[in-house]
Amino acid sequence: KFALGRTLSFSYEFFSFALLPMVIFGAGFNLQKKHFFEHASYILALGIVGTVIMFTLLYQVAGIFELRTWSGRSLKLDRQRSLIMASVLASSDTVAPVSFLSPDLTPTLFAIVFGEGVLNDVVSVLLSTAAARSTELPDLWDLLSQIAYFLVVSGLIGVAFGLATSLAFKRLRALQEGEVKPVSLLVLCNYMCYIVAEMSEVSPIFALFVCAILCGHYAKYSLSDRACLLAEGLAEFLSYTAE
Repeated sequence: KFALGRTLSFSYEFFSFALLPMVIFGAGFNLQKKHFFEHASYILALGIVGTVIMFTLLYQVAGIFELRTWSGRSLKLDRQRSLIMASVLASSDTVAPVSFLSPDLTPTLFAIVFGEGVLNDVVSVLLSTAAARSTELPDLWDLLSQIAYFLVVSGLIGVAFGLATSLAFKRLRALQEGEVKPVSLLVLCNYMCYIVAEMSEVSPIFALFVCAILCGHYAKYSLSDRACLLAEGLAEFLSYTAE
């Protein structure tokens, strides 16, 4: 407890809308794109296929083994609860793994682990949604079509915000002068992308990741030299602080 007598508790809203966007933005904005796209096949295999395989194995294991409490009471899960448990356990944490990896010392490993975490978020949301309304394993083709839908819609939101932000910084002279104001607006545009994707009920992590990559590839070079350095430093600072 704190000195004021209040109990420390985890706030999902604070984590989702304050800490997580900073980590995703920092990783996407300063991403070493060469290492990321060179290993896209590994990222897709681990993020999509690996998550589905892990989900299926966890569901099957839940039906085979019998769980017991410390008192010895049998705890048998029905099919729907087994599906929900499998979907939750198949979800990996995006923040914890990358906090132990340095993008400078291990750029390839960092790109693969972070990319897998982003795709795992999309697949895990779909699995959780399917598990909540079903008592059987979801159909494979239906699941793949839903994954494709989430990736496409989330990606389009990220592309729209990323290109619109980059175009605005390229055409508007006021955004090319100064340091603090242009960089602040750049960060806010990326955060707005995250909020819009969240309200659209798709993957805000994937949308923000795509938007941050585009801003780091295009909009950053429309800034002045000092503002560009500030943007890179701020993205790294926000990511490190949130982690």
